Amino acid sequence: MAELRTEEEQVEALKKWWQENGKSLVLGVLLAGAIIFAWKGWQNSQQVKAETAAALYQNLIQAVALVRRRLLKSRSQPLLTWLATLKPSLMIPPTLALVHC
Repeated sequence: MAELRTEEEQVEALKKWWQENGKSLVLGVLLAGAIIFAWKGWQNSQQVKAETAAALYQNLIQAVALVRRRLLKSRSQPLLTWLATLKPSLMIPPTLALVHC
């Protein structure tokens, strides 16, 4: 490209470039901003789901432990006592709980 000699020629070249590329540039910047915003929102959504699933799983483990303690204390029904002796690890693991959220 030939060297522009005057400021006027430089301004004209910039105006011409902006006419040709301005809309695409603005659209690209807006699109990039929208993609970043959507990505952050999705990440936040996944974090909330994971935290909710973890809390639900923790509540389930605590409830199972409570039921086990009460059933073992009473020992009135053999089947329920046996169920109370099951290990909480046999329950649905947290990784599967996340799939259902």
